[in-house]
Amino acid sequence: MAHALQECLDDNAEKLGSGLYKDLSDLSMKIAQQYEESQDDAEFVSCVRVVSAIPNAINSSAVRYHAMEDDFMEALVNYKVKELRKIQNPRMRSAMGKAWKKDMVESLLDSYSAQAFVKATDEGGQPYRKKLQDGVLKLFKMKIGMLESVTARLDDLGILASKLFPATLDSSCYLHPFTDKKELLDLCMPGAKECLALEPRFLYWLTESATGEAWPTAHSFAQKPPEMKWILNALLDIANEHGGNDPLINSPCMCMQCSQSGGFIDIVGEYQEMFEKTLFNVDVVPCICTYSYDSGAGSSNGWKVWSQDKKGMPGAKREIYDAYNRANVCRAAAKKRKFDIC
Repeated sequence: MAHALQECLDDNAEKLGSGLYKDLSDLSMKIAQQYEESQDDAEFVSCVRVVSAIPNAINSSAVRYHAMEDDFMEALVNYKVKELRKIQNPRMRSAMGKAWKKDMVESLLDSYSAQAFVKATDEGGQPYRKKLQDGVLKLFKMKIGMLESVTARLDDLGILASKLFPATLDSSCYLHPFTDKKELLDLCMPGAKECLALEPRFLYWLTESATGEAWPTAHSFAQKPPEMKWILNALLDIANEHGGNDPLINSPCMCMQCSQSGGFIDIVGEYQEMFEKTLFNVDVVPCICTYSYDSGAGSSNGWKVWSQDKKGMPGAKREIYDAYNRANVCRAAAKKRKFDIC
């Protein structure tokens, strides 16, 4: 349309005169640009909605272009949280949120890429390494506390930190007195710096340390070979620069004081496990409501779940009560009071 209009203006340039011709040409270009931008925004929103409903769609060529944008994962989480908040049944809301996060981890760190990467040689595995690194980065960009899920998934797939983020041990990296650690770290261990900037505690997995151990210091790597010690200290510097051992960095407080969305409700306990086991058991007809689950009242079975939580069964009621308490406690304020409740 814009090209046709511009051709028409070109054909009638003499009749229009230089001033009117220029004004109309500028207006035509502005309209064309706005149309392209609105079309791109519409595609972006459509991709967000598709991945929210079908996490594995993030690997499709149609979505991959927009998924590379910096704000895609944030927009995806915001949209999903709004969708989950429509579910009034707290157990269903918790179950669907957990299932979606699990599907996102399995989609971005997929088994096919992992198996091909583990079996491939260094050169042959580079495309799969890049995809898996990108998957880790995207999961951290979600900022909903995916560290444990990511590291558990990588361990289950048999992927080692030394293979996913291989270190190029070059003496020139640590012997030169004017070496910029950040720049050389990109050369020596590409991809690691970006992940640590989003989730500093990923350092535990990169250094093959247990998550519960004390946060490392410069002395922690004193016994390592010189070239390896330089890289480990560089990783530690990056992690400390972006917050260090602080769960709030990649799992910010989502209480109503800090966020309008309210975040995910995470119910844990034996009753919730029974609920989720029945919900996702495809071999039997579930005893809970799956139709119109957003209200939990699509059938008498849906109300049965509500009645179990509301009447009797104090343990079941306690699970829900504790989950909402955790969601409503401001972790950021608690940190300022030096209470370790994260």
